[in-house]
Amino acid sequence: MVLPFEHDDFQGRNLAISTAGFFKSVCLLENGVKVKGKRKKFTVNDNQGSPREINLKISFLDPIPKVEVDGRIIQLARSLTWYEYLWMGLPIMLIFVGGGLGALFGIGATYTSVRIFRSKRKITIKYLLSGAVSISAVAAYLVLAVAVQYFVDMNRDKSSQEYLVEVAEVTNKDLPVLVDDQTELVKLDGIEGILAYYYRLINVTPGELSEAYLIEQLRPVVINNNCTTPGARENFLENGVTLRHIYNDKYSSEIAQFDVKLSDCN
Repeated sequence: MVLPFEHDDFQGRNLAISTAGFFKSVCLLENGVKVKGKRKKFTVNDNQGSPREINLKISFLDPIPKVEVDGRIIQLARSLTWYEYLWMGLPIMLIFVGGGLGALFGIGATYTSVRIFRSKRKITIKYLLSGAVSISAVAAYLVLAVAVQYFVDMNRDKSSQEYLVEVAEVTNKDLPVLVDDQTELVKLDGIEGILAYYYRLINVTPGELSEAYLIEQLRPVVINNNCTTPGARENFLENGVTLRHIYNDKYSSEIAQFDVKLSDCN
């Protein structure tokens, strides 16, 4: 957007401001040519040949700056009211809570709403259009954020310690939990290539069950469960992750442990 402005000392110079966009910064134009500047400060010779400094004052989330010449402010467009900013608040929130992706949609929607409110449309139409822009921006952000996360997860090494630690941390928020009337799943632990499950047999005292007996009784059942459950097989076993099952007695002393790998599945 190019906004011309006038000053008594620059008559006939066709000064204008080109507002900022996603891929360009705000700049000063003289007779349609970009004036070199730094940090929104530009030096232009006035009609007497004397160098004058022109500063551009940027307001929060407003793409249209104010022009300052020798302390005099030239306002290119009216300032937005607090209630107009409040109405545009939904996409503004994306800037702060949505990371870089949220900022992309939030700034774009806010700039669009600013232009809508500065247009010559009826008040009701301005609010309706701005509201539609806000809702569309949030919806688009959510859809793209889910798609990006899905793409990232699909391309991650699921056998890496980093990924398995994340899985464990998320699951541990809901643990411990009883998986049957005898067994409590206490926690998960992520190791490079291994996702470890820690169980507590709530009614088994120390020495009551031998390691060999426990493995003989539980391993076939656990292998069948891991190999036939899509979440365990597709997410972990088929991605080279070993599922380690560690059983403790009621006082949390280890009795036995065994691993389940894809090769154990028939």
